[in-house]
Amino acid sequence: MSRVIGAEIAVKTLESEGVEVIFGIPGGAMLPFY
Repeated sequence: MSRVIGAEIAVKTLESEGVEVIFGIPGGAMLPFY
């Protein structure tokens, strides 16, 4: 089993809900999310 980081889980969840655009302040802990 491969490791999955929280950002990947969040992105997959947003994609499955049909979210195409998000807004935020990139940097630090949020960087993997983008």
